[in-house]
Amino acid sequence: MDKNIEYIRSLIKENEDTYIFRKQEEKNYIPIIRPEVMQFISVIINIAGIKKILEIGTADGYSSICFCKTIGRDADVTTIESDEQRVCTARKNIESFNLNKNITVIHDDAVNALLYMTGQNVFDMIFLDGPKTHYLEMLPGCVRLLKEGGILIADNVLYFGMTSGQKEIPKKKRTSAYHLRDFLEAVSHSSELDTSIINFEDGLSISVKKGKKINEKT
Repeated sequence: MDKNIEYIRSLIKENEDTYIFRKQEEKNYIPIIRPEVMQFISVIINIAGIKKILEIGTADGYSSICFCKTIGRDADVTTIESDEQRVCTARKNIESFNLNKNITVIHDDAVNALLYMTGQNVFDMIFLDGPKTHYLEMLPGCVRLLKEGGILIADNVLYFGMTSGQKEIPKKKRTSAYHLRDFLEAVSHSSELDTSIINFEDGLSISVKKGKKINEKT
């Protein structure tokens, strides 16, 4: 592990219950949000006054639970997961944290779910952590559902150096790497978004939808 990342992780103070949950997930090799990314997003949530979140890629519910822990009792999280077993596990985990009223788990393919989710300017933040090959395809739906001044965060966008070409791309990873390049081009040059790409470990992009701030009065 990179020494900087290791040091940063040593400074993070986690809730005891989510810390135990995270360790269990890591032991079982469940892909979950990295501690330093969760800490970064928690700070963003507090700075922006975020309450309503859409997450794409639930896994076992760890990140949704952490989002709620950060926001508090007003948290309103919708999370989408295509794998039936993970949906069942996530719902059990959410129930064990008494967050059933705060988190809604949608069992569906995210590309399809975004098509039927109605309205616009719905969410304060969208966390994109689903299939990398579909990030670009999901972008228009994410922008539509995001409030003006809302935040779109996409995880794993540098794909451990494969997106930029720093690392040689194995044949089975090429599709994902090339799609991530297209996604980063799109968010970086979008007329609707201001975007920054953060280079730690496998990368993170953070975009703000242009317009008034989330809590700005009309």
